[in-house]
Amino acid sequence: MATEIELKLEIGPEQILTLKNHPLLVTLVPSVIELENVYYDSDDRQLATKKMGLRTRYDGQSWCQTLKSKGEAVDGLHLRDEWETPISGNALEISQLAEAGCNRQMIEWLTSLDLAPLFTTRFTRHCWNLVDEQTAIELVLDLGEVTAGNNSTPISEIELELKRGDVTALQTVARQLRAAIPLTPSDISKAARGYQLLAD
Repeated sequence: MATEIELKLEIGPEQILTLKNHPLLVTLVPSVIELENVYYDSDDRQLATKKMGLRTRYDGQSWCQTLKSKGEAVDGLHLRDEWETPISGNALEISQLAEAGCNRQMIEWLTSLDLAPLFTTRFTRHCWNLVDEQTAIELVLDLGEVTAGNNSTPISEIELELKRGDVTALQTVARQLRAAIPLTPSDISKAARGYQLLAD
């Protein structure tokens, strides 16, 4: 199990070039990857009720599955536990979550549910690594959409994920970005957007 600490900011499409030319990023070369995610839940939304998310992800080369806990989200800062393991294809392999430290009771509960795909997210991820002696932050720009049935909504957001150092470093980077670009803190995850589409 790992604890994910990230700060999420919404960005308007017209501000993307300004972001890429920001002094923090302009000298760095980002990695770019296409990601496709499928989110699962039961018909009675057992995972959503517990504010949890379960997905499979394909990055063009390999598959993984991720379980995320409820956690907390305040002013765009998200803290939550997550369990991630590689899988062999696009189907869930719940028992494999034990390899990431997921406890037996949780695995038994998930296995008891009749889980099915509910919605997908597809987006292009641009990733920059901001590293110094004390801190490592992964800055990603995600551009794409969430799709549930015939409904879809765009994804245009920045995520600052703390890999090493103090959480205040995320706020410092966010302030530097927001000084030059109109960005809005977001407490809504991609999974939450999918559930909102289903409700609509």
